Amino acid sequence: MFTIATLPKPFIGHIGIIQRNAIGSWLQLRPKPQIILFGNEEGTAEIAEEFHLQHIPNLEENAFGMPYLSDAIRQAEAATEDEFLCFTNCDILLFPTIANAFSRVRQHFEQFLLVGECMNLDVRTTIDFSAPQWQNRIEQEARSHGKHRGVNADYFFFRRGMYRDIPPLIHGRAFYDNWILYEARRLHLPVVDITPIARAIHQNHFYGHVPGETLQSHKGVEAHENLRILGGYDHAYWISDATHWLTAHGLRRNWLGTLLLRQRWKGLRRWMGRMMKVVS
Repeated sequence: MFTIATLPKPFIGHIGIIQRNAIGSWLQLRPKPQIILFGNEEGTAEIAEEFHLQHIPNLEENAFGMPYLSDAIRQAEAATEDEFLCFTNCDILLFPTIANAFSRVRQHFEQFLLVGECMNLDVRTTIDFSAPQWQNRIEQEARSHGKHRGVNADYFFFRRGMYRDIPPLIHGRAFYDNWILYEARRLHLPVVDITPIARAIHQNHFYGHVPGETLQSHKGVEAHENLRILGGYDHAYWISDATHWLTAHGLRRNWLGTLLLRQRWKGLRRWMGRMMKVVS
């Protein structure tokens, strides 16, 4: 039904453990998806061979050696015959409810962006996917100890060819995902948030490997460059700007998001602030 594409970090230490966990959860989906690993980070080629995944080692990069989102999408589309792609980070556990939700949304729309939010959870050890209750155990831990991530979208399903004019955003840095949402809304396409019925978990880790970033921070120099390319916070759309929710009772219109009331309120506040400065 879809191909999952991801750009792993090095498969070493704790980040290596949680990335193997994420890939293991994707392999439990039915039907089993094609999985593409991008990049040449340590261990990527070996993991691809171990799990019989597709490996695309080279992406077009900026001057600092960071890959462009545009080339990742282009190469992923060229590497699969599936109609839909799922872009997500390699630390996200996906569960079968997501595949079921994707199938339900396809019954309503031909072209759409499907997104969802994760729970943050500390996962320190390798998940045994052969254990009958592995999913129930992880979900119970998330209910007891997990924390909501706010308005972040953590995975993106879209039809191949949907994104054509992609600006030079850096993949894997803040605000590239905001553009994915913004562009779908600009194209007047349905954006469906499946969080109400689909479980996904972000396994916590630190961002200290990124230049300019610190613990609990995702605001490095490349994130600022992405924001500039995006066009500033006016174009930084979030999962709250989705047009629909998928619930246990079916598809529901998100009028707050559909009418972009949050974005309009932000614009009004900025205009009022400018007017007050002029008066003063």
